[in-house]
Amino acid sequence: MFDKFHIAKHLNDAVNEVRKTEARQLKTADPELLKATRYIWLKNPGNLTDRQRLRLAELEKRGGLKILRAYQLKELFRRFWNYRSKAWANKYLDRWFWWATHSRMPPLRDFAWMLRRHQDGILAYFDHRIDNGAVEAMNGNAKAVARRARGFRSEKAYTLAMLYCMGNLALPPPLYTPSRDPEPCTDS
Repeated sequence: MFDKFHIAKHLNDAVNEVRKTEARQLKTADPELLKATRYIWLKNPGNLTDRQRLRLAELEKRGGLKILRAYQLKELFRRFWNYRSKAWANKYLDRWFWWATHSRMPPLRDFAWMLRRHQDGILAYFDHRIDNGAVEAMNGNAKAVARRARGFRSEKAYTLAMLYCMGNLALPPPLYTPSRDPEPCTDS
């Protein structure tokens, strides 16, 4: 729960909830305003397509949208991971917590309080700079092997499939490789 991926997921969920709430509120006044903007708010700015950048610029010019403030808070939170010192990261987290809790957006306020409850565990990242991304990737690969096989007849077969896939090993050569079509037998 304390790794970057899961924290970012919770933050994206909060931002998306702000978007949905505001879209419902604008449904009568301007129903097209936030239509098809979900991924603009969830992507990192560097990953936006040209079309999404233009749409974001249009929405920023309009101003006054809660989703814009939520997006800015999300982007400000990304800076948290760039700190090298645990003390400075803690100071920044305290400042970001104040911004989020005073944003008048309940999903972001709830996210900020979740961070506060787990602050010690989150700040432990700055002691070791280790996250469980590699373990999550291996777990995903293991599940993919199991899905591809649609079940194994034995534990040994599953283990071998995992070793080949996870170890990135080449399959052993086949026992028989015909170089050409066999010639028919002739009795003469």
